[in-house]
Amino acid sequence: MIQALSGEIPYCWIRDASEVLPERVKGAEPFHMLQEIDEIHLTFGQQCLSIDSKARPSIEDVFCFFVVQSVGAADLTNSITRTNDYATNFRGYADVHRCQLVFDSTTAFVKQAVSHSQIPLECVDVTVKVFRPTGGIEIPKLINRVFREIKISSILNHENIVPLWGVARRFGVLPALVSPWLKAGTLTDYLTKKHEELSCGQKFALVQ
Repeated sequence: MIQALSGEIPYCWIRDASEVLPERVKGAEPFHMLQEIDEIHLTFGQQCLSIDSKARPSIEDVFCFFVVQSVGAADLTNSITRTNDYATNFRGYADVHRCQLVFDSTTAFVKQAVSHSQIPLECVDVTVKVFRPTGGIEIPKLINRVFREIKISSILNHENIVPLWGVARRFGVLPALVSPWLKAGTLTDYLTKKHEELSCGQKFALVQ
């Protein structure tokens, strides 16, 4: 991370590699800020290098940080309230939790998205999709799947596609995806329960 952001290897000013460890013991930082680096990146790098292991971010925090920084997804962790202890639905390689997203300064864009209801809301139900390894899938492949889905979802904008509002930590090892809660469930569940009650017009509306 230091090399990628600064363009120099850690301790680049120490010519003799055998002197690196003594300098570290003395408290030398592994980089000299000779160029501008975003403050949030610098702070995160310093947290990773903390002598206090409790101050260092967990691997889940690392995943989430890179998702937010590389894809631009919003970190909604501190705005999410869990309303259940167990997943309410199991589908494929992910579990789904029904949670609440509390509106604050970091979720203003979500409040604007649901403002058409013209109801003074303080929070809204959301779906938190938690990825889990299944069928012997290797963790690196699962990580790639998560990043790919987040990247694709973050650029899709269509009325018939559930929008990705952000990501959340503390649900598993990998960042979970946060989207609006679908009251009627999935299309398959909805049709299983309501198909006989739907008119032709309502069926074609779903097809559209």
